[in-house]
Amino acid sequence: KTVCICCSSRNREVLENVLSMVLAILVAFLGSVLLVHGFFTDIWVFQFCLVIASCQYSLLKGHNRIIAYSRPVYFCLCCGLIWLLHYGSLKISSSRFTLYGVALTSSLLLASARDLVIACTSLLSALYSVLRSIVTVSLLYGFCYGALKETWEPHHIPVLFSVFCGLLVAVSYHLSRQSSDPSVLISLIQSKILPNLKEKNPEDPLSEVQDPLPDKLRASVPFLSYVLYALLGTVGLLTHYLLPQVRKQLPWYCFSHPLLKTKEYYQFEVRDAAYVMWFEKLHVWLLFVEKNVLYPLVILNELSRSARELASPKKLDTE
Repeated sequence: KTVCICCSSRNREVLENVLSMVLAILVAFLGSVLLVHGFFTDIWVFQFCLVIASCQYSLLKGHNRIIAYSRPVYFCLCCGLIWLLHYGSLKISSSRFTLYGVALTSSLLLASARDLVIACTSLLSALYSVLRSIVTVSLLYGFCYGALKETWEPHHIPVLFSVFCGLLVAVSYHLSRQSSDPSVLISLIQSKILPNLKEKNPEDPLSEVQDPLPDKLRASVPFLSYVLYALLGTVGLLTHYLLPQVRKQLPWYCFSHPLLKTKEYYQFEVRDAAYVMWFEKLHVWLLFVEKNVLYPLVILNELSRSARELASPKKLDTE
């Protein structure tokens, strides 16, 4: 493969040939290391070999230089990180570094980080991301198509196009913050829809043992948290969305006049000082309450709820 890379007419400089050979060797070496350590089994071995072959093929026949080198570079970085975390999880060190009672150098934490990297860089995660994007585009296509089929006037934007733009921003932000591991979404759906559907092995002595920590954390959440969150959400929706919309000239582009009008709205010329309406006073008071009352209460509530957990010694320190 290295001979073919050097003889390829697409590499125009000696440095590119050397870099291609080094990356091809690193891809093969790191891929073999992960296979030898047994991180992939069954069908995942075949998929991982396909990823290795695609990285080396991009070096051999890549038309775009950025794509040709970025794929093997990312592969080497991910494989190197997995190998480093695996080595750190097996290496027992006497010096331990803790942050808020959590041991950062514990073997359990490093092994969990290693498994997380393997899950987020697999072919299944890539297929899940592509499928997720296709579903999103399919759902938003109807709004965009309906908006483009309407008649566009010089001073009028169709409502469907505004809905499409709003959903596009919200969904794009949600996709950018969502995990690429489909098991997270599957476990969330299972916990909400089928909470009692769990596979248990009666021969396993640990099958009846349940971790009491989630139940304790769930029980420790006070009722005050839900009240504060609901109140803050209601005030925020009313203050930052509903009141500004109903005071606009064309609320939601569905009405021809403001729903909440000022006293001088129908006057051709205003000769006196503007009269402060009740909804303007309400808006100011809601902003004051939100900033000076609700936000501090929510922050203090979360600090009070989490202070005990952060201050208490962790189980990892005793192991």
